[in-house]
Amino acid sequence: PNNDLLHFLLGNAYSDNGLLEEAVQEWEKALEVNPENYKAYNNLGFAYYNMGLVDKAVTALKKAIKIKEDYSEAHYHLGSIYIEKDMPEEAIAELKRALQLNPSHAKAHYNLGLVYRHVGDLDNAIAEWKSAVKINPIYAQAYNNLGVAYDFKNQIDEAIYEYKHAIEMKADYGEAHYNLGIAYAKKGNMEDAIFRMRKAIEIDPDNTEAHFALGIIYRAKWKVKESEREFSIYKRLKSEGR
Repeated sequence: PNNDLLHFLLGNAYSDNGLLEEAVQEWEKALEVNPENYKAYNNLGFAYYNMGLVDKAVTALKKAIKIKEDYSEAHYHLGSIYIEKDMPEEAIAELKRALQLNPSHAKAHYNLGLVYRHVGDLDNAIAEWKSAVKINPIYAQAYNNLGVAYDFKNQIDEAIYEYKHAIEMKADYGEAHYNLGIAYAKKGNMEDAIFRMRKAIEIDPDNTEAHFALGIIYRAKWKVKESEREFSIYKRLKSEGR
């Protein structure tokens, strides 16, 4: 059909079913019919990125923005790609513009927090992740990252509070269990630290960091046999390239 909307919707249907190459073909056809279809450029950019074609993704998203500068989703996708390309200034500019256009974009707040953390601005990172969880109260990754940021600032009680929130939202969140275990160990609460490390290992038996940390914690508790067992598992996993 010689109709850009039909090609666009068909591309969306292919994309929803994981058929990216077919989706790209349909969105490209949509743009042949209507070169001003900014949503097709945006979707193409996202698809190209997922296919590993980063430069093509950037070009497509810039075209979407050129056609419709106030399209927040294109700014969000472009900013997110700039994070991957280690271009923090550009990422911040695009994500801020996305949020200016759509302040309730939780993922844009989350990604902006990632950039701020990358450049060492923990206070702004915390502010963005707080905004993300205010918009999306079940955003487990944002709670976990809040915990990590508070940990860096040596605010361990606040870190523990946020890690617990992350686990509340996602019970099998191994990284949050591990982080909570480390935080408990810093507080000297070794029994809870052991419990959380064992939970992290239960979720991912090949978690080398958790085995190593558990070995250290057992050693601090003078549980020599348990400590040696964990260090042995850690060494085996490392030798296997885990």
